[in-house]
Amino acid sequence: SDDVNLPNLTREMAEGRLSVFRMGSIWTLLILSLLSFCSSAPVIYTDKDLVELIRSGKKTVVDARSDVSRQVSGYLEGSILASEYHQEDPSIGLDGVVFVVDDEDDVAEEICSENVLCYRGSLEPFSDLVTFPKVVDFNALSILLGENRIILLDVRNSSELLNPGKIPGSFNIPLYEIPEAFSLEPEQFLEKYKFQIPDKDAQNVVLTCRSGRRVKIAIRRLEPLGFSHLRSYDGSFKDWVAKGGEVVIGK
Repeated sequence: SDDVNLPNLTREMAEGRLSVFRMGSIWTLLILSLLSFCSSAPVIYTDKDLVELIRSGKKTVVDARSDVSRQVSGYLEGSILASEYHQEDPSIGLDGVVFVVDDEDDVAEEICSENVLCYRGSLEPFSDLVTFPKVVDFNALSILLGENRIILLDVRNSSELLNPGKIPGSFNIPLYEIPEAFSLEPEQFLEKYKFQIPDKDAQNVVLTCRSGRRVKIAIRRLEPLGFSHLRSYDGSFKDWVAKGGEVVIGK
């Protein structure tokens, strides 16, 4: 029989000159063409689809967000940084990953396309999988304080809160009272320090001091009590002042 040619077949259909065999050939060609189109057309994923895909573990999660975003919102356990992509496993192709990106970010505009999966939504659907970097910088701390998302614990002596002052919104427990303070009953703790005693698995407690040295000591003292997710503002008060952060006077 003649080769199947779609333009010729279309003309033959119009002229009513098709045999039963040729009609079957047309449908075969049309079905094959449709299948080819479907296989090459991109699949549109909603945020809900991507959440389910990420949670399934079927794709490698590559975090392309900024350091500040990771410090503020956390990151997914098991994800890899964009800078480490292909270093972790060079065999992982673009079809095997989902990029987590900042919405309306230049990086997102560069890498996200019909053929590259990008998740731009909140990490709230992954609350059980989110963890946070141990270190917080000035920019992230400013956002976290402004959104009231953390407990900022200042471990300097109380006299230092008067001179040179303190970071607004911080609470004070002097280093010499740690770890004993965290053995108090919740009511006693609240009355003495003016904030609720944190849960041991809390990831929203950030420690600060004058330059970062006392923070490390405080964390070493609290870890044996089960506080395993404490975070630190390593630059502490000196960095806050140097970068123009507001300072208030008082306990």
